Parts: sequence; C-alpha cells; structure tokens
Amino acid sequence: MVDVIVFGSSVRGKDKPGDLDVCVVWQGKAGRTPGAIDLSYEELFSPAFLAREDILADGFSLRLGKTLSEAFGYQTFHSFSYSLGKMDYNTRARFHAAMRKTVNELGMLKLKALVLVPVEKVERFREFLTYWKIDFRESRVLFPGQEYKFLVK
Repeated sequence: MVDVIVFGSSVRGKDKPGDLDVCVVWQGKAGRTPGAIDLSYEELFSPAFLAREDILADGFSLRLGKTLSEAFGYQTFHSFSYSLGKMDYNTRARFHAAMRKTVNELGMLKLKALVLVPVEKVERFREFLTYWKIDFRESRVLFPGQEYKFLVK
C-alpha cells in the first residue's frame, strides 16, 4: 500500500456524513480492501476512472497529511454562482447581511454573485444557500498556489 485517501462529504465538511469515502492506492497491482476503492496510481490518474476528479480535487492523503491538490501546488475551491431571483427588497437585505457574516466566518472569497469556497467549508455554504432557497450552480476550481495568493491580497 502506498497511500490512503479520504474524499467525499466528510472532507467537504458535512456535519454528519452518511459514509466515509476511502481510496487505497497501491504500487503496481491493486490490493483488496473491503469497503474501499482499490487502485494503483496509474488507475487513479486514468480518465476512465470516474471518481478521479473528486479524489484529485477534494481527496486528503493520510500519508502526506494534506490534500492531493495541495501536494501538486494547487488550492481547491468550489465556486458557487447564484441568483437572488425575485427576492423582495427586505429579504435581499437580510440575505446580504447574512452572506457578509458567512463569508467572514468561512474564509471565502466573494466576487459579486460568485463565491469561492474552500473545500472543507463547501457543505456548510451549500446548506446556507439552501436555507435561503437560493438557486445556485457549483463547480470545482483549482488555482495554482501563487495565483490564489494574488487573489486574496
């Protein structure tokens, strides 16, 4: 065994995840680990492996003690774009006040109606938008470490 990678909702900060997603990486031929994804590094990086994006973007390596994206020099975020739709003025004002507080608490980067959320805070922010009944779109974003430092200054 070369590494054990934890990924999924537990890494994204879900309070009570229903399961624990684990990938065991082997050198050469994969082993047999009950309840886990078993693969070699070659299989992990193969475009044919459907969970590849989840593991590479959000996966936490127990061997390295950090996310795989960090190990490769990237910062992973989930971007949320949202629309307030036909929200009335008072509700919109309350939402913006709550959003400012949430952005500060979760250490997010907000640009107009786009928010970049660190991986470990994704579930909490998703719950926040759901609570407010906000329509949103979400996708993963990888920033090279230096570009991210430029954005937050």
